[in-house]
Amino acid sequence: MGKYGSFSADGREYVITRPDTPRPWLNYISNDKYGVCLTQTFNGYSIYGLPSEIKVTDKGRDFRPGKYIYMRDRVSGDYWNANWDPIQKKNQSFKCRVGINYSVLETKYSNIEMSTRIFVPREEPVEIWTFKVKNTGNKKRKLSAFPFTEWLLIDELGAWDAYGWYSFGSFDKKEQAVIGRLKHPSKLGVQISGFMKGLKKAKGFDCRRKSFLGPVGTFVAPEVLKKGSCTNSIAATEEICAVLQYDFELKPGEEKRFDILVGHGDKKTRTKVFKNIKTGADVEKEFDKVQSYVRSIEEKVMVKTPDKDFNNLVNVWLKNQLVQVSRWQRGFLIGYRDILQDARGLATIEPRLSKNAILLALKYQYKKGNAVRQFMLNGKLDERDYKDSPVWIPYAVFKYIKETGELNFLKIKLKYLDGGSGTVYEHAKRAVEVLHKERGRHGLTLIGVGDWNDALSHIGRGGKGESVMLSESFVVACKDMVEVAKLAGKTSDVRLFEKWAKEMGANIQKHAWNGSWFTRAFHDSGRPIGVPGDDKGKIFINSNTWAIHAGVATTEQKKIIFNLYETLLGTKFGPRTVYPPFTYHIPYIGRTTVNEPGFAENGGVYCHAVAFKIRADLLEGRGDQAYDAFKRIHPYFTDPDETTTEPYVFANCFHGPESILSGETMYSWLTGTVTWMFENSTDYILGVRGDFDKLLIDPVIPKDWKECFVRRYFRGVYFNVKIHNSFGNNRGVKRLFVNGKTIFGNTIKLSEIKGKKEVEVDAYIG
Repeated sequence: MGKYGSFSADGREYVITRPDTPRPWLNYISNDKYGVCLTQTFNGYSIYGLPSEIKVTDKGRDFRPGKYIYMRDRVSGDYWNANWDPIQKKNQSFKCRVGINYSVLETKYSNIEMSTRIFVPREEPVEIWTFKVKNTGNKKRKLSAFPFTEWLLIDELGAWDAYGWYSFGSFDKKEQAVIGRLKHPSKLGVQISGFMKGLKKAKGFDCRRKSFLGPVGTFVAPEVLKKGSCTNSIAATEEICAVLQYDFELKPGEEKRFDILVGHGDKKTRTKVFKNIKTGADVEKEFDKVQSYVRSIEEKVMVKTPDKDFNNLVNVWLKNQLVQVSRWQRGFLIGYRDILQDARGLATIEPRLSKNAILLALKYQYKKGNAVRQFMLNGKLDERDYKDSPVWIPYAVFKYIKETGELNFLKIKLKYLDGGSGTVYEHAKRAVEVLHKERGRHGLTLIGVGDWNDALSHIGRGGKGESVMLSESFVVACKDMVEVAKLAGKTSDVRLFEKWAKEMGANIQKHAWNGSWFTRAFHDSGRPIGVPGDDKGKIFINSNTWAIHAGVATTEQKKIIFNLYETLLGTKFGPRTVYPPFTYHIPYIGRTTVNEPGFAENGGVYCHAVAFKIRADLLEGRGDQAYDAFKRIHPYFTDPDETTTEPYVFANCFHGPESILSGETMYSWLTGTVTWMFENSTDYILGVRGDFDKLLIDPVIPKDWKECFVRRYFRGVYFNVKIHNSFGNNRGVKRLFVNGKTIFGNTIKLSEIKGKKEVEVDAYIG
């Protein structure tokens, strides 16, 4: 048991045993459209139209106010929260069970046991609160329960301070629901609605925040709780909320259940939701559907290694984080590189979401091949000239085709953002064409106002600066497109992409290797960035890592780079982004130089970049080093008082050694780290990965893993792969036994197992 909690015996829940975690520990719960972000005390908020269309309920800086259930003893007048916060009774027990697409908060106070579960059904735009209350004492209790939430009901493009002017709240007697409405001030005629409905008839309600709290009341001491009854207030042109009141009695040992529906939708939507979910049995059916869907994703890849914690993180938590990240993205705008990297990870476990993500992204590509930096589904575009956006298109398309074998996907036709249309293949081809065309004096790809590193914002403002990392990524994209072009029957394109990859690799070697490591970039003026002679920012991790990804680093250069990970770049939490961090503003480099030393891209340990480094380790057979880096950046293996973050998900980055917050993480959950770490873990550490017409068995494992197992779904077949490593090597499968038949090498051709649904594989390293 950790200081703040631990995983359940089956690993499917993280049980938080105290409310005072170092910072709010979150759970993201969603379907394709509607999502809830919950803290361990059920503060949080809801969004419809993920990731950003409509904020249904409020989100303060500390996630307050949240999804509260207030309780009141009608005899003594004592009142408290079933979810502990905000009243925070000192003698109230506490346990929050963070699950996959649900959370359960269990507390006990004054001989009353309370349990609240919140989840989001598979399809409906609603969250369901199931509240159970039990009398564990020896006398009858007269109680009241008051479910509460505060409406926001605004879209991101209308985040006005005076949203209350346009807000209204009422109680619909026929629907027996509190209805919140906002009349959009700029989209005239548009109305945004939210609802709260109990499956049992409520005694009272409130819609006015002022009426619930009182003129001088607070969430710790609302006026309604002091007096004991809702006021049945309706609201207009003010801040609005939703409160229901239930009065009930409990005999000793008796338990009662209340189900509350909170969501977004007009009358038509509400009618459908209320028709489908009428009883507690209906609620449980919806919950079972969600968990069935979760299991269908998890079973696509299951691993068993000597490390039980690694198994649990990969089998359950990494997959859940990947799905949630793909829905919530990184904020209210959808990052172009983000959605395409997510699509790659999803191709293995949820190809439907992967396909949808790729097709959505391609709609925001221009006909010359470049693409936006970010976009919103309701029309807002971030058109800053980040040059890396198109490079991720081949990256995602390549993986999707390898995983699914769906060659017709390449023929789907989509419009470009600025007119005209092209097939998926043509979109991907134009992506590499524009990167090849837009090169600088060294024949390297232009950086614009940034590449993957958004903070290198002034290197290429003049239109001539070059990115070494993006040039290396271009080589990877060309190599991916070689394989895609072969499948598409584009022989001339195969030769073209091979030529471009070779030429760019030569340019990188000629101009970017500075004798000690790979230079990061070249300024508009031609000045190199990230060389031994620089006072600050001598060495950047990504241009060295991606040289290995691209296959342009020599054997000797790789040795030097791997040593740098442990020396100049090395920290307790893995290699940092840059060393030494910048301590003063350098105008020609950009925003990263005004960040505090050790913060984010300026010398922090950026977990996404460490995931790139881990891939380089795995490509070169460095299983022990890759596994070590995995454990360094996953918060489960760290001190929660130091990192402050949830132990069940990856975070975005750690503060580096130079920061006064060294070791603390920033931005948990919503990070591109997760898709890379999922692929690193399953496709490369365990090494069972799909190819166009075969399955490759190429594990790169720690030497002390003598045996491990992977169950992998691929092209309609489950492969049960047992890996034997009796000689203690990192890599090197020499032979396979496939359903008892010996195969020399490490690939299984799909043609050889045609018609099979289950295939047994023994793979021998060494």
